[in-house]
Amino acid sequence: MKRRKFSLNKLWRDKAPANMQAQGAIIHLKILDDNEYKHQLGLKLIEEANEVSTAENIDDLTSELADILEVVKCIAQAHAISMAAITKRQAEKIEERGSFLERKFVTVAEYLPGSFGENYALHDLERHPEIIED
Repeated sequence: MKRRKFSLNKLWRDKAPANMQAQGAIIHLKILDDNEYKHQLGLKLIEEANEVSTAENIDDLTSELADILEVVKCIAQAHAISMAAITKRQAEKIEERGSFLERKFVTVAEYLPGSFGENYALHDLERHPEIIED
């Protein structure tokens, strides 16, 4: 039987190639260098975050959140950052800025010239377009 060939170009979990080969697949892969690996982990995090946002039930959501935690763990390890350091920083940020539990969604912000907020928004006008009123 002729095989169908697909270009994937994505980071896979460690056991996935062998599991697919056991089902008759031919898997072509390469081992990434440090820079490629870190870059692909970032892309994997975005992929998994998108899957979280489209999960249709609690089981899928739980699975996708588990994937995000695994990717975060791998990113931390690749950069020699301990999970304890991450959770410490998380606690500091919650203490300083709060969490997201209150569901505050900002539609428009008006900043004073030269302020941190103005500089933050100006840094990425594509995401934060300025509203100019006549």
